[in-house]
Amino acid sequence: MREMKFRLIKEGEIVGYMMLREKCCKNCRLIWKYSIDGKTNWNGQGRAVIDFDDSEQYTGLKDKKRTKEFPDGQPIYEGDIVKGVWQCDKKTIRTGVVKYWENFGLYGLDDKSGLISVVWKGCEIIGNIHQNKNLLDNNS
Repeated sequence: MREMKFRLIKEGEIVGYMMLREKCCKNCRLIWKYSIDGKTNWNGQGRAVIDFDDSEQYTGLKDKKRTKEFPDGQPIYEGDIVKGVWQCDKKTIRTGVVKYWENFGLYGLDDKSGLISVVWKGCEIIGNIHQNKNLLDNNS
């Protein structure tokens, strides 16, 4: 089963993260865990300990950067701004916002070109729409 994680938003700011507890007993209710930074101190017993008004889902994908904090790559969430090679021509660099395209049932990159860009292989998170909107002004 893939990880069910969400980034929590309150008034346009990231306020924390939540994820479905991995081992839940049979025939019981879903239990969520919460974390302020999305990396450490996951806790909770099914009660929201973080006040939020919106959420962005984890795509199940990770970027190409390897760090001590994220040895397998940083998790990519809806609302992240990523940069990577466009899979259609294997050479054009695209930058845009990760979003879920409901009509197609997939995550893609909204780069304001009118196309759904798929750039996952080798992409890099360069920011998110909450903290780095200015990165979209210089879209390459």
